Amino acid sequence: METPAKIYFPGLNGLRFVAAFLVVVNHIEVAKYHCGYSNYMQYPFFTSIGSLSVTLFFVLSGFLITYLLLNEKEDTGNVDVRNFYMKRILRIWPLYFLTILVALFILNKIDFFHCNTSLEYIFRGFNLDIFLLILLPNIAAITLPTIPYLQHIWSIGIEEQFYLIWPWIIRHTKNYLKIFIAIIISFVMIGAVLRFTVDHIFDITIDPIIIKYIKNLHSCFSMYRFGAMAIGGIGAWLLFYKKENFLKFIYKREVQWATVAVTAILFIVGPNIIIAKHELYSLLFCIIIINLASNPLKIISLENKTLNFLGEISYGIYMYHPFVIGACIGILKQRDGFTFGNFLPNLMLYVMTLFITIGISILSYYLFEHKILKVKERYT
Repeated sequence: METPAKIYFPGLNGLRFVAAFLVVVNHIEVAKYHCGYSNYMQYPFFTSIGSLSVTLFFVLSGFLITYLLLNEKEDTGNVDVRNFYMKRILRIWPLYFLTILVALFILNKIDFFHCNTSLEYIFRGFNLDIFLLILLPNIAAITLPTIPYLQHIWSIGIEEQFYLIWPWIIRHTKNYLKIFIAIIISFVMIGAVLRFTVDHIFDITIDPIIIKYIKNLHSCFSMYRFGAMAIGGIGAWLLFYKKENFLKFIYKREVQWATVAVTAILFIVGPNIIIAKHELYSLLFCIIIINLASNPLKIISLENKTLNFLGEISYGIYMYHPFVIGACIGILKQRDGFTFGNFLPNLMLYVMTLFITIGISILSYYLFEHKILKVKERYT
């Protein structure tokens, strides 16, 4: 029997690296802000790119996972949920738990990494551990004090919780589009109700504890960008089933230019949208993804060896970069008269962070992750 060809979409590895890079940029400025240094957080671009780049990750994940599951169901008539979970576990868990161990039991013990005492982590015991151990870091992010160097792993929890339900949806339904649209509408409506409630909660007399719980519920729900993932799923559905009318429109050069231009403008000026903000961006991201992945006349190409490789190690870049930012700030602040008010120190911080993060991610990929990925191939 012939071995099926591995599904590969050109340009998506490069896009994955771009998203990781923008998250790094955002977190550099956030770290400078928390450490009391001059920063660029007053500019909308720097305040929004982190959250929106994570949304891009979610759309990309929804697109790829949905396409692979649709392909498996088409080929075999079923979805092997056990194999799906094993592949996700082998790819996500090792680096996830390594990051937690390093942050809690190594960096937390080294004063060099503590730039601001208000952010210092004190071991809080079982309640915190259980959230992290059962892959609910998004819940820990809402209910517990800030944990330095682990703020970013909330998105890994969202991904894992998405993986819990998605293969079952693909396995047990044929009305994919209806399900995806229902998910999007549900999340937009619930988000709108929670936002309205939070905005007007002080207009009524209510117990402060209830107010706190409602705010926490809104914050927690806003992390669940399953709508973004479902939009990525719709993109996969359009491409897999070759919905030519939609694809011809998406492939038009004017649509491509308009999508890229609107996305760039919204990134620069910052999204002043209360309802369905991430769904709007997800639609733009999905159009970009479809063109990168399948349009022979795409206006932008991210397909080259360097970007492909950086995309391959982007999970490591995403997980390790907060450690590197802390180390680089620790190194630079040792200099006499140090300040981030000038261009050169900022350039040094950005260059050091990027190159060291990439270096560590390369080592991690070949010395740690690659061995586990070999095992993952058995379930592919």
